[in-house]
Amino acid sequence: RIIPGTLAVWAGVNGHGKSALVQQFCLWWSDGKFTDKKEKVLFWSPEMAFHVQIERMVKQSLGVSEPITKAASYIMDYLEGKVFIYGKEEHVRALEIIALARWASANDFTHLVIDSLMMVDLQTDKDNLNLAQKNFVRMLKEAARSTRLHIHLVAHMRKGESESKM
Repeated sequence: RIIPGTLAVWAGVNGHGKSALVQQFCLWWSDGKFTDKKEKVLFWSPEMAFHVQIERMVKQSLGVSEPITKAASYIMDYLEGKVFIYGKEEHVRALEIIALARWASANDFTHLVIDSLMMVDLQTDKDNLNLAQKNFVRMLKEAARSTRLHIHLVAHMRKGESESKM
């Protein structure tokens, strides 16, 4: 069970399925069978084109790699009113994400997915990036608390020497 008003950070290295996993969980929650409230999810994922996100959600919901048109249409109808995508891809600043969280809360969303931290324009140079990221995460935590949203943040970790070494 996910507690409203909290922040979850989904962390890992590139290509290890963070986005797929959080998307799968959110699709599952949006079903409403395993929760005591109507779930409504807002995704912001500028790393993937809008149509790719929708295609991926349809495939995940159906559990098939090549859905037939009738099944895809059924899922699109099913997701209507439950799952939404914020479409702005470039130059999305931290305060815009906080405003998005407040808007989502005011419009009865229960989850906000930010995929990923690296795509947020923190308006800082490389030397201050860690501090800017830390401050943004603090802002997200406060936004989650004040809006009662559950905010999911996908974060890429630094790669080690190789993918096989911890």
